[in-house]
Amino acid sequence: MRTVTIDAATDLDKLADDAVRCLRNGEIILIPTETQYGLCCNAESGESVARILEIKGRDQSSPMALLIASWEQAEPLSTQIPENVYRLVSGFWPGPLTIIASSIRSDWPGVVSVDGRIGFRCSSHPLASRLAETAGVTIAQTSANKHGESPSSDPDYLTNWLADSVGLLIFDRSVTAGNLPSTVVDVSDGNLRIIRRGAVDPSTIREAWEKES
Repeated sequence: MRTVTIDAATDLDKLADDAVRCLRNGEIILIPTETQYGLCCNAESGESVARILEIKGRDQSSPMALLIASWEQAEPLSTQIPENVYRLVSGFWPGPLTIIASSIRSDWPGVVSVDGRIGFRCSSHPLASRLAETAGVTIAQTSANKHGESPSSDPDYLTNWLADSVGLLIFDRSVTAGNLPSTVVDVSDGNLRIIRRGAVDPSTIREAWEKES
């Protein structure tokens, strides 16, 4: 296990390269986002996905989202995309908004739900953004907490909890206990549903969704 704390001297490109190597080797990593910390793995590795779910103590009925750099990465994995979703993408991405859409794949345990939905997260954190752009593998990401508990921003707690499970832990002092999680919306049936309130005000999301072109 290796730990890194981002500061003004950190070479984010090199750090992203290190994180990418871990992902390609099947390792779990901890990264900061603009809201909270996330556990990440290669989404195409069933073993790695299962390991994260085991770490969190939850089953495949609560799938992870995919960390992406833009909607262009999400579109090939989605189907029945409502036109209004592009208003959300242009208005709130990159940023703390997770979008759940209908998945083109149904056989993706831990990533696609049993009813065929898939989540996408486009983070504005510079490291998370670099990872999504350069990994060359599909990245699954979920909040860094045990199932049923709130995410932690405490590096000591996270290090102790994840010491035997994670290959690389990357901390950033901008992640604090006061940060709200991403807002989660579901557009899989063509309508907008707010699943979780978070850093983006639901009223501004609804306004963007309903705005006439």
